[in-house]
Amino acid sequence: SLCYHPNWIYDVGFQLSYAAVFSILFFYPMLKNYTSSKWWILRYTKELVAVSLAAQLGVFPLLLFYFHQFSWYFLLGNLIAIPLVTLLLISGFIISFFSLVSLDVAKGIAPVFEGLSQLLYYGVEKLNEIPHNVSNQVVFHYSLLFSIGFLVYAIGRSLKHFSSIRILGVLTAILIVQGNIMLVDYQKEQEESLVVTSDANGFVLFAKVKDKAEVYAEQLDPKQFERKLADYRREVWLDEVEVKELPIGFTYGTKQVLVANRPEAAY
Repeated sequence: SLCYHPNWIYDVGFQLSYAAVFSILFFYPMLKNYTSSKWWILRYTKELVAVSLAAQLGVFPLLLFYFHQFSWYFLLGNLIAIPLVTLLLISGFIISFFSLVSLDVAKGIAPVFEGLSQLLYYGVEKLNEIPHNVSNQVVFHYSLLFSIGFLVYAIGRSLKHFSSIRILGVLTAILIVQGNIMLVDYQKEQEESLVVTSDANGFVLFAKVKDKAEVYAEQLDPKQFERKLADYRREVWLDEVEVKELPIGFTYGTKQVLVANRPEAAY
């Protein structure tokens, strides 16, 4: 795939797809030992759970990095989505085949495809309505992709073949993750930044000096810049950010900053 289109390495969908497949190939053989049952429906359910869990172990660092959220009901969502998507694929292939042979038959099958699509949409919509189903605004640094990825790999290796050396590898990976978090936290504390944004709601200035951050806004209604404020908190690794009215001037570190405010420039 990359020989054909090297830039796909930067595509989020490409990364998630290959990470999921690699994770399934790596973890599913270990989880398959727990899927046996004399009841086919229970065995099928266990296999779905095993595949979903194996895939999630590989993609969750990427999900945290790109989307800063994690779904706690991903297993339930996959139990709903995978069977329906499978039926959608089968009915889609059947419709495609009969559209070349008999258009009337294809039209007769089309309502089944539409019904399955609506059922899938309804199921996902109801799942999203469950309280606390997603953890939003998860703080995640790009360097954690590698340290957590190494931890997941070390856990998989230890589960595949238990030994003292591999358990030591897991403990080492945990220490690396903790050290990574401490290092990023220290770097963020030392950072100084001044960010100026402008849109139809006016100017918003974000000023950070070490472990203190302030936001100056023309409109003090947080709803006007709620998304920006959430993104900024996540970027600077701070939960508490003081919001103030945009002044004529303010102190930024050891410097005095003059605000030449022209609201009409935002429009």
